[in-house]
Amino acid sequence: MTAGPTWEPVDEVRFLGNRSSGRLGVAIAHAVAARGHRITLLRGPATAEPTPSPHLTDLRFQTASELDDLLHRHWPSHDVLVMAAAVADFRPKRPEGAPRKLRRSDGPRSIELEPVPDLLAGIAEVPHAGTRIGFALEPAEELAAGALRKLETKRLHAIVANPLETMDADRIDGTLMHADGTTLRADRTPIEKPVFADWVVERAVELHRRRIRET
Repeated sequence: MTAGPTWEPVDEVRFLGNRSSGRLGVAIAHAVAARGHRITLLRGPATAEPTPSPHLTDLRFQTASELDDLLHRHWPSHDVLVMAAAVADFRPKRPEGAPRKLRRSDGPRSIELEPVPDLLAGIAEVPHAGTRIGFALEPAEELAAGALRKLETKRLHAIVANPLETMDADRIDGTLMHADGTTLRADRTPIEKPVFADWVVERAVELHRRRIRET
């Protein structure tokens, strides 16, 4: 389980980040642990602390590179990956010899951005029979098309499509879309994040068990 934002350094003091709270990812981790399954939570900066559990391992990251390293180290020993972390698409490019701290007195600055590697696409290259579930956060009018595009390009088995308007909210209006075209929604939406977490964990377990039976 991945949760929270990435912080990409501008210098040794400042960073580019996003508004992800990680609350849904932590709620999903709690729901998994409550069922007695072993779970590793990869958790970004400034996110809520998970409730301690003997079934839950909490590991921290800040940058997309750190998260990528943790994914490649831990994914091979797990069955299901739920990628709810809000990973940066771009990070500041820091040329060799750049100052450790940018100062206002040095005058106007421009920050050159470079693309961050696609972590989900990269993890799909790892030989593994496990089930990979992503998240798509898009404006409501672009949600279905954006989620389907991400589902295909990142070679996921399912994706949670979530409208941008529910970002940093207590509720989620999520739709679970499967690679086979099946679309599922909870009985009522929007729904509190802990309740949605229970619902999506049940669906994830069902999907993984079905895939294992079919292989």
